[in-house]
Amino acid sequence: MYLLYDVIQRRKSALGNSLLVKRSDYRTVQDVISSLTYKQLTAAAESLRSTQNTSDPAIAILRRAIQTVAARVPNSFAQKQDMRLRIRALFIEHGPAAFWLTINPSDLRDPLVVKLAGITLPKNKFERVNAAFRKKAANMNPAAIAVFFHKVCTGILEALLK
Repeated sequence: MYLLYDVIQRRKSALGNSLLVKRSDYRTVQDVISSLTYKQLTAAAESLRSTQNTSDPAIAILRRAIQTVAARVPNSFAQKQDMRLRIRALFIEHGPAAFWLTINPSDLRDPLVVKLAGITLPKNKFERVNAAFRKKAANMNPAAIAVFFHKVCTGILEALLK
């Protein structure tokens, strides 16, 4: 299952890379990125660490190129940033949400995910081993996580709205 996930990540990042290469300003971006020095990168890292922004235009071009590639990779920070921008755009287009609810059940630690995956854990004293096994079983069975998420969210919404 991990192999499949790696293949999906590689394909998604290759899609982002192909989008970057097909842009009309790719040659300029390539020249700017190849001209970056170690000193510029360390100065930008310090600036970003302390102030969350940088004034170097070459670093801005590099960050935009990284965002283009990484925004397609599932569960990456860049994809989450992209989703936040889309939500903000929806707010601008349609106005703010009248009702906002965030439900985030902990699927990696919940024994129900393992049960939905069809695995039975022994009830022994090895809690750390069981926790690691639950996490691995959850990561290897995304369908069980989806069913778990659906059941939990449906249950919470039914309890709240009825």
